Amino acid sequence: MKNFSSEHQVRWDNLDANGHMRNSAYLDLSVQARFEFFAAGGFTPAEFDLHGVGPVVLSETLTYKKECFLMETLRIQVRITHIKEDGSRFSLVTDIYKPDGELAATVSVDAAVFHLATRRIGPAPESMLEILNRGLVAAD
Repeated sequence: MKNFSSEHQVRWDNLDANGHMRNSAYLDLSVQARFEFFAAGGFTPAEFDLHGVGPVVLSETLTYKKECFLMETLRIQVRITHIKEDGSRFSLVTDIYKPDGELAATVSVDAAVFHLATRRIGPAPESMLEILNRGLVAAD
């Protein structure tokens, strides 16, 4: 899981008036890749429902490096950079790469596990915590 990545093509509805990918599309790709990361480890949307939890974003920073254009196939890589011992809070980075391998953008996220019944942040289910630990990489 340390090298998890997925590919997504830039669609027409991802563009802004300048003809390049709009800022919210980068964030949408990042969210999609995060759910794919968990699903690839076995923690699917059904598992979130079963455990009564949902991930919540506490802070999010988007840094642009290169423009992305219509029909480009982007590679999105997710890596976990920090986990609280009980998994209740974690940090991750989503790197978005252009077809030539150049870094287009980085989305840095501080997130938490939100328990829907109590409406509070709490420990991650064990299977989710295992996935987070498998995705943990050394700090840059």
